[in-house]
Amino acid sequence: MMHKKLTFAAFLLIGCYATAVQVLFLREFMVVFFGNELCLGIILAGWLAGIALGAGCSVRFSDRARDSFPLFMVLNLAFCLAPFFQIHAIRTIRNLLHIPPGEYSTLITLTGSSFLILLPFSLLIGILFPCACTLLGAGAQNRARQIGWVYIFEGIGSLAGGLFLTFFMIPHRNPYEILSLLSILIATNCLLLTLSGSSARRVPLAACFGMLLLTLASLVLSGSLVRLNDYSIQRRWDSYKNNLQLLASVDSPYQNIAVARNEQEYSLFSNGQYLNSFPDPYQTAVFTHLTLSQHPAPRSILLVGGGATGIIQEIMKYPVELVHYVELDPKLLEAGLPFFSREDRRALEDARVTTFFTDGRFYIKKAGETYDMVILNLPDPSTAMLNRFYTLEFFREVRSILRDDGVMVTGISSSVNYLAHEDSAYVSSLYHTLSKVFPHMVIAPGTRTYFFCSPTPQTVTADRGKLAERYLSYSITSDYFTPHHFGMLLPEDRTAFIKRSLEEAPVRINTDTHPITYFYNLILWIMVAGSRGGTPPLRHLIGGVKGLLLAAAVFLALRVLYVLFTEKRVSHHLRFNGLFAIATTGFAGMALELVLLFAFQNIYGYLYHKVGLIIALFMVGLALGGYLMNHLLAGKELNWIRILIAGEVLIGLYACSLPYAIAHLASLEGAALPGSSSLEYLFMLMVVGAGFLTGLEFPLVGRIFITRGAIGSVAGWIDAFDHLGACLGALLTGTILVPLLGFHLSCFFTAALNLGSGLLLAVFLIQHRKAV
Repeated sequence: MMHKKLTFAAFLLIGCYATAVQVLFLREFMVVFFGNELCLGIILAGWLAGIALGAGCSVRFSDRARDSFPLFMVLNLAFCLAPFFQIHAIRTIRNLLHIPPGEYSTLITLTGSSFLILLPFSLLIGILFPCACTLLGAGAQNRARQIGWVYIFEGIGSLAGGLFLTFFMIPHRNPYEILSLLSILIATNCLLLTLSGSSARRVPLAACFGMLLLTLASLVLSGSLVRLNDYSIQRRWDSYKNNLQLLASVDSPYQNIAVARNEQEYSLFSNGQYLNSFPDPYQTAVFTHLTLSQHPAPRSILLVGGGATGIIQEIMKYPVELVHYVELDPKLLEAGLPFFSREDRRALEDARVTTFFTDGRFYIKKAGETYDMVILNLPDPSTAMLNRFYTLEFFREVRSILRDDGVMVTGISSSVNYLAHEDSAYVSSLYHTLSKVFPHMVIAPGTRTYFFCSPTPQTVTADRGKLAERYLSYSITSDYFTPHHFGMLLPEDRTAFIKRSLEEAPVRINTDTHPITYFYNLILWIMVAGSRGGTPPLRHLIGGVKGLLLAAAVFLALRVLYVLFTEKRVSHHLRFNGLFAIATTGFAGMALELVLLFAFQNIYGYLYHKVGLIIALFMVGLALGGYLMNHLLAGKELNWIRILIAGEVLIGLYACSLPYAIAHLASLEGAALPGSSSLEYLFMLMVVGAGFLTGLEFPLVGRIFITRGAIGSVAGWIDAFDHLGACLGALLTGTILVPLLGFHLSCFFTAALNLGSGLLLAVFLIQHRKAV
């Protein structure tokens, strides 16, 4: 009995450790590769592909071992050790690949290097699952249920690992300490599991795990892991080759923050990417005085992002009554505060300034007052999270807290003197989106194009004389800004050219459910990342997506015909259709989870812990679905293929209804009273529902296949195709389908895959009813 409990604990710890390592690896890759969702999609796809490959390879040997216990223990030992070396490899990868300073990695390099570094650990995960199923299924009467139990316990472990890491470990421990603590748990359980048997073959295994425990404990207690972490962070910093002295490196729940110095100038970096330098009085003065001069008398100002290093200090020179400064990550200020100038620290302590550490969009959605100016000093929409600050819905939310003569300021990186096709599409999508909300707009061109927007015509202006008059009325003295700057910042010919170019560009509106500006940014990211053969035009990418949809439809049609005309190949058809079903389910699980994550960001704001809760609730749904199906498998014999068809249809219907449910919930949330959270629970139920439907099928497909193969090989095939589908879902949904097609068509595509899979199974069932 104790042996069985320890075995289940081993499965739970595998899921916990795997999820923790996945999160740590993703965070490390994001820093060294300056990542966005495209980067995340590639890395996550590499991770899932490695698991699929490992599970597929295990089919060859998992059932052939005379005793699966030693193999399971050896895999656990390698499982504990591999991530320590992989973390260091990720941090030094730029040196190994000889990537020039500040340059993005090419997509080929990013894909190849991330896959190779992730492969050892993800292969182990893939091999461990069928091996665990073989170990638990030995001598069991209902072997299909044993596959289900391993799936359920691994899911519960993944849930625990995600919550443990997010809420307790990342804010307080470095990656090596986190790996060590979790490895100690695994090693302890494996040691007890090994000692619970009487075989002499277990003695060497017990000795190995005992040595591992002693080594890890000594490293933790001696502080060696802290020194190792500091050493590898310095190696990572050296790989940037920026000749800056690293002063501080801090991990927050949101990002890695680095502070560096070059003589008397300090620089802030987020996930390896340059944010800004300070003190930089010239740029700060130019931006602040150009911005505040766009309003005749700004009294109340909301500043979202990047104000601590000079901007607030300059704003305080005006007769403002209040400044509300919103910053998502408190550690960004904590890391930089010791290096801020005395004037900047004094400005933050001014009685008129209030700092809010929260998501900017969430703050604006729940704000209880109106402002003369809303200044959005944010990075470009290089991620889906940042794109939320450039959408039609967001600008309407800003308009609702802006006074009738108020001004909103936002900006986006662009070319100075010309707009290439991709750059023009990128900037014009923001211009046309703004035009839907603000009828009056002034554009200031440059390496960053700024948009000054207002509901009324009398406020924003490109009249240099009027702007100079406003500026001089405040009697502000500045060594870095004069009224002559207005002529340099708003040249008539260049301003007219930029506006004409944006108006002539194709009209594409950036919305929460169709984040096209984010997609255009990804195209520019690919170009900057150096696809040396050139980047395909945007229209070719759009055509490629249409080709993908057509190819999927043709494939399903041909497969149906093949089943109809080759009715004797019963076993072959059942195997293919069942594995295709689990692959489409894996795709749907990842696709629906990403859609729900994006939707939650849009409706409620990027509340990090609740986003972590969404992932946790999805895992709860997976475990509940697996548990219910395992319960059914223990009952009377049913037509399991019919139930699988019903599961595919349910997933398809759920995917079709999801965008409408999200839109309805968003409209209800918009009409709800501030502070109301009852509707949020409905959203969480949708998350659990998505996980529940996808979790039903894993044990079910195992039951269908178990009579046609050994438990290890069956588990290996199912796990491989489940992760292969999830791999494609991760790669396509967040980076191509949602930005190009929007929520609705992305969900319809997901539904079509699962309904098509159900159709294949139905045709098979009709054609071969007697055989099954």
